[in-house]
Amino acid sequence: MAGPPIAVVFVLSIPRHSAAMPQDALNPEWVQKDLAGAAVIGKLVPAEKQTIRSIMAILGGGNPDQDDDTGFGGRIFSVRRGHGYTSVTAQGFEVSGRLARLRVSVHSLLGTGKSFANKS
Repeated sequence: MAGPPIAVVFVLSIPRHSAAMPQDALNPEWVQKDLAGAAVIGKLVPAEKQTIRSIMAILGGGNPDQDDDTGFGGRIFSVRRGHGYTSVTAQGFEVSGRLARLRVSVHSLLGTGKSFANKS
């Protein structure tokens, strides 16, 4: 029997004032990395088809920042990948190999950091 669907909601974050912006011009190479990083977020959908391993592969492999066995087949995890001025973090809870919760956040060196995916 399939579990409840996992919904992903996106909210964009824009700096509120110019003090959050760097004094120097933006580095075009870093901006390109940020644009490529935005495409990564779309690959996390549909979230109900993801696992810890697939999320790590989408975000670029490596070891997760957090991977804790909670017992009874549950795991809490956190995976982060940096881009130019931003980083994408996926945090979640997996039970018996199935994703039960996923939260995706984008954090910026420009002074904002907003979560924009959350499912319970």
